[in-house]
Amino acid sequence: KLSRSDKRRLLKSHHPELLPLMSHFSEVIQEWDQKTRVVANALLDGDDKETPEAVGATPMGLQYLVTKSALQTSVALNVAMYLLLKSEQQSSGVDGIVEDDGGDMLDIGGTSEEGTSIESHPIMARLKQWNSMAEKLDDKVESKIDNLSDQMDNLVKASALMKSGGGDDDD
Repeated sequence: KLSRSDKRRLLKSHHPELLPLMSHFSEVIQEWDQKTRVVANALLDGDDKETPEAVGATPMGLQYLVTKSALQTSVALNVAMYLLLKSEQQSSGVDGIVEDDGGDMLDIGGTSEEGTSIESHPIMARLKQWNSMAEKLDDKVESKIDNLSDQMDNLVKASALMKSGGGDDDD
């Protein structure tokens, strides 16, 4: 049985792009799961159309939230697709050659000259595009709004209180 460090070494030697990719995008996916999705659900779901205004959310703030959520969701879906391609490569056992939905052969890490490497696959280009868009969102919105992260954290806490029924009004 391989030790954890041996598994990591083996992974690095066979799939050198995987660990940096996962490390970079795991933060995006985690933030979506623990913060953006929670806030978006609290503000945008449900029957009470007054909720966003009641907590001081502006139309521009809601648009930011929807944009950030869509961006983070797209990253998660593209990383999942990449992992599925890598998994298919491993299970096919044919030197990294798999067939895509269109019937074309795709080289996802093998040494064959047929097909295209996963590094030049559109998924990788799309992940780079999402990363660039996230940086622009940070530069043009997040860095210009004081305490945006604190506001998001407070909305997550408020959402948790509302779900647990902790917001009793016993005045």
